[in-house]
Parts: sequence; C-alpha cells; structure tokens
Amino acid sequence: MGIYGQDWSGYTNAKPNTHGVSFTFIKVTEGLSYVNPNWVSQRETAENAGILVGFYHYPHMHNNADTEINYFLSKVPVKAGQPVVLDWEGYDANNKDVSDADKRAYKDKFLKDLKAKLPHNPVGL
Repeated sequence: MGIYGQDWSGYTNAKPNTHGVSFTFIKVTEGLSYVNPNWVSQRETAENAGILVGFYHYPHMHNNADTEINYFLSKVPVKAGQPVVLDWEGYDANNKDVSDADKRAYKDKFLKDLKAKLPHNPVGL
C-alpha cells in the first residue's frame, strides 16, 4: 500500500475529510491577488489530524517571479522543514500569452529565488 496525499484548494471544503490521507499540499495563493479563503482552516484540519502539510502558489507568469514569491510568503507562515511548491501548469487563461521560453525562465527563477528565501525547506514543482 502506498502513501496517499491530496491537493486542497479553494474548491476543497474548509474542513476536508482526512481519513487515509498522509499528506496534503494546500493552495495558498495565485498571481498577485488571490488567496484561498479556506487555506487556514484546511491547514488546521490537516495539522490536527497529524497530516504532513505543504503549501503551493499558482503563478501568473506575466508577473515578476520575485513579486509573486513575496506575495505568497506574505500570506503563509512557512515553518522550517515544510515543503513549498510552485504549481507550474501554464495552460490556463492567465498564462496563455506567455511564451514557452518565458514560462521556463519564470519557473527556474521562482524555484531558485524561493529556495534562497527558504533554505531550510524542500522547494519543488
């Protein structure tokens, strides 16, 4: 039997069912204006159930990567050791006009700069 985890976002209930869940990644921010209205309750639900919690940001890659990193980190108090990830998809309406080369450059910069700001955390994609 494997380890089962879930992706929780604003579409997910504020108090998700944690039965059988070992870890979750919670969407906290998107772009420079969206904050998941359920993320705090979702984090508390996961922590109370003893589930490993990670956080993620969904980018609007026409924005500056460092500005989006700062926005993300201003909304979530990341503890040392907690994983943080970039939800890098790029096929949505907010990123459709960004070239593939610019998307790759954004991803590389975001991950490098986020790791520099959180040297004691796993940073991923």
